[in-house]
Amino acid sequence: MLIEKLNEIEKRYQELSELIAQTEIVTDPKKLEPLAREHASLEDTYTKYQQYKKVNSSLEDTRKMLDGNIEDDMKQMIGEEITSLEEKRDNLVKELQLLLMPKDDNRSRNAIVEIRAGTGGDEAGLFAADLFRMYSR
Repeated sequence: MLIEKLNEIEKRYQELSELIAQTEIVTDPKKLEPLAREHASLEDTYTKYQQYKKVNSSLEDTRKMLDGNIEDDMKQMIGEEITSLEEKRDNLVKELQLLLMPKDDNRSRNAIVEIRAGTGGDEAGLFAADLFRMYSR
């Protein structure tokens, strides 16, 4: 299911790339803006998926090398390479799963937060200052 969803995203990203390249879209800002926004939102996922496909392909090629008649030293090096590629692939799968999680609609909106020291004297003021530093960083 993960791969199916990623294939859909890849197809949509390529469609958007083609649409954005068309002259009638580029000259009309009202048509360009939503397409460009969707294109940008899919870019990270598309890039990670391309990396995943490349690592997966390299992994298959490296495994095929083990089938031939090779020396023990080469087998050990190929085994280390396979371990490294599997680790990269697993990390990319985790990153892709995070990227495919539903996004919060309010994330791009700004918020105004007011922090005041309440009753409590100096300690309340210190707490408010700490709270402000925490949110501002």
